[in-house]
Amino acid sequence: MRKCLAAACIMVIAVTPISNHDKQELEVKNIETVTETFDRLSKSFDGEIKEIGHAITNAESDFRNICNTEGCRYGIGPMQIVRSTFEEQCQGNVFNQEDNIKCGLTMLKRGHYWRWYQSVDKWFLKLSKKAQKRILP
Repeated sequence: MRKCLAAACIMVIAVTPISNHDKQELEVKNIETVTETFDRLSKSFDGEIKEIGHAITNAESDFRNICNTEGCRYGIGPMQIVRSTFEEQCQGNVFNQEDNIKCGLTMLKRGHYWRWYQSVDKWFLKLSKKAQKRILP
């Protein structure tokens, strides 16, 4: 048995490319960041909802898909939605960042700003006057 030095050893690896026998295009999905998902989904909402949602998501999770407490007992995901609220108001999976953001934006469109009043001191004053008037007419 021979020992070789790192400089003297060469390893040859044969790589077999993946072939698509049906000649169909392979779908490659990019993994989106929470910010990219928010930006994509918020395009279908008006400017104030997008602005309010952005401020809330930034304040609640800093655009991370997280739980706010051990065991996800309270807020879940980028918009920190309580599981029972999600199940009552939305469809999908509260832990899925796309479903979570879509749910939050939809609730904001319905005027459910009060669901985030616990953190209002962290996001309300960052809004434009127009967005603030939408919340407090």
